[in-house]
Amino acid sequence: MQSLSYLAVFGMSLEGAQLQGADLCGADLRGVKLKGADLRGARLIGADLTRADLSGADLRPLAISDGRFIRTDLTRARLRNADCRDARLTRARMLDTDTLAARLDGADLTGAEREL
Repeated sequence: MQSLSYLAVFGMSLEGAQLQGADLCGADLRGVKLKGADLRGARLIGADLTRADLSGADLRPLAISDGRFIRTDLTRARLRNADCRDARLTRARMLDTDTLAARLDGADLTGAEREL
């Protein structure tokens, strides 16, 4: 897939989008609706997904280290084997989120709503 690095599409609806393997490093995706999107193998390093809706999205395996997911809805998202090192997941909603084998070391989960 073509590089979409540093793309700015804040607030847009991309529900169900097929973005497998997309390079979205540094992209401004604030408030974007990616509900049910297929982002398998995508790269979101340094991307800003503040207040984005990723509920039900397939994010495995995903490289999101150093990304911003502040107040992002990750309900029922699949983050299995995702690289979330140093990601900012402050106040993210992570209910029924599959994080099996995900790398969360150094991630900021302050105030995140999670099921244990």
